[in-house]
Amino acid sequence: MVRSKKTSEMVKAIKHIKETLGCDVISISMKDQNDIMPMSQLNITLDWCYDNSVCQTRTVTNLYASILLLASYYAKDEALKASVKAACDSNEKFMADNREALEKIAALDWEDVTVLADGPVRGIAEEGALAFTEITMLT
Repeated sequence: MVRSKKTSEMVKAIKHIKETLGCDVISISMKDQNDIMPMSQLNITLDWCYDNSVCQTRTVTNLYASILLLASYYAKDEALKASVKAACDSNEKFMADNREALEKIAALDWEDVTVLADGPVRGIAEEGALAFTEITMLT
């Protein structure tokens, strides 16, 4: 099931928001020429981080970071902007420091997974839980 560029729920949501609230729309997409772009006042395309895979981890991560950065500029929140930059800057070291342990965990014979999170990380944790579901559908 490929839903990129044609997500009907997003189109309906944007139409509703524009009709009821009269808001402008900023579109952050991984691909040009999608159904949302004509309804947006500003389109940002991050084609360099399009992830042609089941989980689209790179896509989700970069969408999340982009939205955080937009929020930081809008709110003039330099601390948030610095936090996003720090997370990006420390990514390679984090992966190198944890790769061996994570590879061992990934190699285990998994039968059940529970992802727990609360507060600000809840949304990204839900995305992680969804990744488990999507991956298991392939096996």
